[in-house]
Amino acid sequence: MIATGTDVRPIECLIFLRMVRSRAYFMQMYGRGTRIISGDEMQAVTSDAPPKDHFVLVDAVGVTDEEMLMDVAPTLNRKRSVSLPELLQQIAFAGTADEDTVATLASRLGRLQRKLTEADQADLRELCGYTLPELTGILLDALDADRIMHRARQHPLAQAESETETGKDGEEGELPQEIIEEAAEALRQEAMGAFRGDAPDKLFAKLAELAQRTVITYDEHNADELLTAVYDPQATERAQQTISDFRAFIEAHKDQITALRLIYNQQYDQQTLSFAALRELADAISQPPHNWTTETLWRAYQKIGQAPTRPVSDLSIMTNLVALVRHTLRPADATLEPYPELVQARYEAWLVEQAQAGNAFTAEQRWWLDEMARAIGHNWHVTPRDLQAGAFAQRGGLFKARDVLGADWQALINEMNEALVIL
Repeated sequence: MIATGTDVRPIECLIFLRMVRSRAYFMQMYGRGTRIISGDEMQAVTSDAPPKDHFVLVDAVGVTDEEMLMDVAPTLNRKRSVSLPELLQQIAFAGTADEDTVATLASRLGRLQRKLTEADQADLRELCGYTLPELTGILLDALDADRIMHRARQHPLAQAESETETGKDGEEGELPQEIIEEAAEALRQEAMGAFRGDAPDKLFAKLAELAQRTVITYDEHNADELLTAVYDPQATERAQQTISDFRAFIEAHKDQITALRLIYNQQYDQQTLSFAALRELADAISQPPHNWTTETLWRAYQKIGQAPTRPVSDLSIMTNLVALVRHTLRPADATLEPYPELVQARYEAWLVEQAQAGNAFTAEQRWWLDEMARAIGHNWHVTPRDLQAGAFAQRGGLFKARDVLGADWQALINEMNEALVIL
């Protein structure tokens, strides 16, 4: 299907060999042939082609028959202003089963199912014999155009007509719109039967309860007021378990994951010390069953009082993983602080050492050194290639750095990496 998003300007001919019942889809496909292209560009594709001043549409199945095209809603969630509890009330008390209601219910249940636990799904199966994904599937099947047409062709009038009339090229003839609508209504009513079992009131009440439980209400006008502040032992236990699992993960993978091996052995290795190595570690901990991030691990340490509670500018910075691993392995001698802050503290100490050794830096040199220290804090270390991107590139890149820092620029970068990288 060549629809929206396809921009192949040399297209000169569109051939329809399959029915398209959606007017919106048809217009998207039709529009692919209207793309303008210059004569030179056209001849670059087909050397003997004349300039494209029109395109040809070959309709082998009757798509261009206006009566066959239907306007379809672009989304399932068609009753946006109606809440799920209100929608369920309409279905329960009024027996509503129109297309918009069924489509909206399928949309709402589809979103709700991602937030339910296995226990919730078991409760629903006990009430109606289905889980939420199965209920959603029943509703979507009732809206499927192919299923509707199949049901319509089983109508007695449709079968009688098919015995006396054959459509184009041996295909079945067109059906009256009334038969199609009747078939669609029947499928929707059958789908709603899944919600009208032995205990429909309990099912609707359960769905409304689940929906209310997952609702997040945003109040943009009133300030929050703290009502109670109590100790939550379960949260602390969960945090302790997270940390224990993280420590076990490190021990199990310390030889397989480069970053863990370097931090575990406190080994500075410029050949393997790279942001890619850190990315490998981040990807590994984010996999099921743990699904950890730097934020979740950091929050766990905050829960047990081993991480600063002050606001941290960006916990998602990947180098914070280094601080987390260091503290997990050596809690007694590895203070848990944001990695960029640890590097900045070392950088300031390094500058003092340089001054004591008689090495003075100009203001321009300090800019480059400050930025390289910041890069180490965010990227684990800095390389000459890093000096060709970002803020470095705006100041002249690698060539400018070499000019400002002097002949020993490479040695200076290596010295800063060795002095500031914390493992």
